[in-house]
Amino acid sequence: MVGGVVVRRVVLRHGPALPYAEAGGPGGAPVVQLEDPVSRELAERFVSGLTEAPVGRGFLETVVEESLKAPAYVWRETLRGLLETDLRATLAGILVPTLVVRGDRDPVLTPEDQQTMLDAVPGARLIVHEGAGHVVHWERPARVARDIAAFTATVMR
Repeated sequence: MVGGVVVRRVVLRHGPALPYAEAGGPGGAPVVQLEDPVSRELAERFVSGLTEAPVGRGFLETVVEESLKAPAYVWRETLRGLLETDLRATLAGILVPTLVVRGDRDPVLTPEDQQTMLDAVPGARLIVHEGAGHVVHWERPARVARDIAAFTATVMR
């Protein structure tokens, strides 16, 4: 969420599973090139690495299939965009009630990353799901829906 620091963590954890990584600053990050066609193994490793709790195999297969529709340059440019974009200034411009939902076992964003987001968005509220990974809404869709409904009800009063 806050640029190269987060991506470096992802690269260190997922290494060869990533299609491409490039980061400036101290230490940098390894560069992994990806060519067409994107391999199923890479897509499966990438998608499964986002979750901590079990997710339906059929759902994950759909996400993998959809991911494979993107050519290698889309994967590379998406990751490049994540590396080069520091969203803190943009986050400070969010002036509406905001709910941040995270898993406490998120392999991508740390509690410090989330705190940076909370500090940047005035009045943001945090809900942490124990035992969940990066895509909490995949792992616990009903609970996340309840969280959002409760937050919305509070905001609309």
